[in-house]
Amino acid sequence: MELNLAPLNEGCRTDSVVERKPQLTRLVRKLDPELAYLVLLTDEGLKPMSRWEKPFGPEEVQILQKLGLRPRVIERRVRTGKIVHELIFGRMNPHLDVYQRRFGGSPIDRSPETVKLEGFLFGYPRCCVEEFIRKGYQKNGLHPEDQRILFHWACRGCQVTPLLLPDYHRVWRECQELFSQPLGQTIPLPLWKRLSRRFAVVATTACLVFVPGLATSGEKNDPHLLPVAEDKDGDGLSDSEEARLNTNPDSPDTDGDGVPDGAQLAQQMHSVIDTLRTYENETEPYKVEYMMRGVEKCEICGQWVNMGYIVVINPLRKLQMEIPYIGLHYMAYGSFAYEGDLHKGRIDPVKLAEILALSSTSIKPVCWAEIKMMHK
Repeated sequence: MELNLAPLNEGCRTDSVVERKPQLTRLVRKLDPELAYLVLLTDEGLKPMSRWEKPFGPEEVQILQKLGLRPRVIERRVRTGKIVHELIFGRMNPHLDVYQRRFGGSPIDRSPETVKLEGFLFGYPRCCVEEFIRKGYQKNGLHPEDQRILFHWACRGCQVTPLLLPDYHRVWRECQELFSQPLGQTIPLPLWKRLSRRFAVVATTACLVFVPGLATSGEKNDPHLLPVAEDKDGDGLSDSEEARLNTNPDSPDTDGDGVPDGAQLAQQMHSVIDTLRTYENETEPYKVEYMMRGVEKCEICGQWVNMGYIVVINPLRKLQMEIPYIGLHYMAYGSFAYEGDLHKGRIDPVKLAEILALSSTSIKPVCWAEIKMMHK
């Protein structure tokens, strides 16, 4: 990627992009709304430097230069060996220099050492970084609207994050105003409707979790269908799971419709999850979304997926399960196993079927096309 990265300004400013409008705010509005919010936070010094992992090109780099930031393109590798590019930027060079020396040309990893260094460079509270390494996305008691505008996962009882939130909210509101008010060019209404609902989330759930038309019908040669241990018929379900789910462990396609049992079940469960309500109730399964400010990349197709997760809850059975968005991405392709550059694992189909209260209406060998939602 050949880009002119020479900085336009060498001095340190004290005024913000918003104060330098309208010329520069026109530039900000050309950016992805998420990137625009990240730019404003960095421009005001709330973050020493920032990283953009979604697709970008020369236009974004030039806009950052014109805004007085110092963009750099960093080449990295995922575990498959594929080259990816990150866009980092900040007001001053020291943090950018450290990041480039440490990570330029290196494989992407999520080791504790890497998380600690990134946390320092991105300006995250040390207590939050250390607790995230130990416990991950544990419940922190922070209001969802507060957590959604942050780029770090706050630790429980954090003393630093509450001090940051007023400025984060102020910048968030300023960014909203930039995209809602006419300023020489019209912002399409559907975009702002999305922003007003979930501005602090990386784009929209549909765009980042599952893009219609990308998923296949669960064909056996789809590389998303990761191998499963003790699966003698190779249908994506272990022999013990098939016994619990009433499919034939000696036949990869119990109902004879041309789709392996595991792939068919994963895709249909994905469809059921997609239709679940997102508010708490006491009578039927529902889901709670925990979208994060950040993305991870599918190791198979390169699709960008939100790095957060959902919790599927059955209140009557008192059961619940966390599923990362990368896991939902793989389910859409027919796999309960998943592998991103951040999360790796496998969803338990038996437990998920119980949580979703799934049952077959057929007394013959199970035909998953007949599965119905049953709220007991």
